[in-house]
Amino acid sequence: MPKKATTPAPVVEDAEVDYTKYVGKAPTDLQERFAEWILDKTEYDPSSEKTKAAAFAEGVRLGVALRMPFQRSDENQAVLEERREANEAKTAAKPAKKATKKAKPAPDEDDIETADEALERPVRKAVKKAVKKAAAPVEVDDDDTEEAPAPKRTTRKAAKRGAGASGAEAAF
Repeated sequence: MPKKATTPAPVVEDAEVDYTKYVGKAPTDLQERFAEWILDKTEYDPSSEKTKAAAFAEGVRLGVALRMPFQRSDENQAVLEERREANEAKTAAKPAKKATKKAKPAPDEDDIETADEALERPVRKAVKKAVKKAAAPVEVDDDDTEEAPAPKRTTRKAAKRGAGASGAEAAF
């Protein structure tokens, strides 16, 4: 079965993104843990390379090749689980803070009248909109010829049934 053609992703020009902003930034916690994990698991020593460029190239190669195994690693999953638990504890504490808010005072008679007026406002808007729409000019087709209604669409299965059946069978 042939594969469906997919539309290619939009091309992003290099000029649109300023990659230099990443140079000199401090590594994130994830990046630090990843670097330590790579050195620990591969026992790679960047200082053993002849040049800094060779050490850099090997580091990039290892980073690209080992990114997903690091994401799945027990070490990384343990850190992520600790963070999830901490976030859940924070989230659980937030509703308790909301419950301690003061209740609003009961509205007085003036507020009740304005509330009724506020409820009427959308109805008035809807009526005005309907009146405007009804007052809009209607285009009249001067052509006196009537078009025949479009034929009913049938599925392939229904077409096969109808073509191979006699008149009595086709009715059912």
